[in-house]
Amino acid sequence: IEDFELCQMVKEKCENADEIINRAMACVLPEMDVSKWDFADFHGRTKYMSHENDDYQKARSILLDALKEA
Repeated sequence: IEDFELCQMVKEKCENADEIINRAMACVLPEMDVSKWDFADFHGRTKYMSHENDDYQKARSILLDALKEA
């Protein structure tokens, strides 16, 4: 199961899906407002998106935990 599919499952099964998904996304996207991203700043891209596996695992854990509690 990919992250997108987990998000869809959360949307289907959890009452507060938006809050859960936003919390998970915040683990990998420190700046959630894409309009503030500087797409020309190739070397600064880590300001906008995590490259750490642990951050992605934490996001998945948030989604999976929400599904367990649903």
